[in-house]
Amino acid sequence: MFEPLLERALRVFAIVIAVSACGCRATVLLPSEVAAAWQRSCPEAVAWRQIGRVRLDSEAISGSFRGACVLRHLPTPAVRLQLFPEVGGKVLDLAADETGFAGYFPQAARGVSHVWDEGPAPRHVLTFMAITLLERARGSDPERALAVWPEGTGWTVELQPLHVEAQVTLDVNARGEVLAKHFELRGARWTETVSEGGTRIEGKGFVLELEIESTSPAEDLPDALFHLELPPGVTR
Repeated sequence: MFEPLLERALRVFAIVIAVSACGCRATVLLPSEVAAAWQRSCPEAVAWRQIGRVRLDSEAISGSFRGACVLRHLPTPAVRLQLFPEVGGKVLDLAADETGFAGYFPQAARGVSHVWDEGPAPRHVLTFMAITLLERARGSDPERALAVWPEGTGWTVELQPLHVEAQVTLDVNARGEVLAKHFELRGARWTETVSEGGTRIEGKGFVLELEIESTSPAEDLPDALFHLELPPGVTR
């Protein structure tokens, strides 16, 4: 049988030890009640669909849009995001899974695609969005913790990233709530913050703000939903 989630979480935290000398931070044990609360915040549904309002400010497009996003937690993380204006066709289409991602801006005819195992991922706003959404679908459970250290009244947690190129750290408060995720990809940095008002993803040259209006379970999702071929004429 599986060992209790809390015991597994604490075991992971205890395994990683860092030294406080030479500028390194000392790894500490997260209090059991905090680890338990954090574990409870991880995704339970196999997949879910979210609808909401999105404000995007980037070099490719800017404006307020309707957003539809499908996130799959199991068997492997995968996401599909589409943005639509009040009138007209979609302005963004993005699909990502464990093999890679593809996305484009139809009105600007610009996009990017990448297979994770085929060299460095491009430093592109769609890459950042794909990594962020995949992390959300995967869930920041305590088993992925590489190191934990105190920060203010809470903790900073370094996660085992889904993709070796990226670095991911969390800001966790005293109640075990993940307040922010910080990402880095070959010098490019961006942050996802969550509040009662919604989600904000911000990096150099782009800001995405999401106000979720509804969340519902999604079932029987075909793998094809999470794969996207860039249409002819799209500049990579």
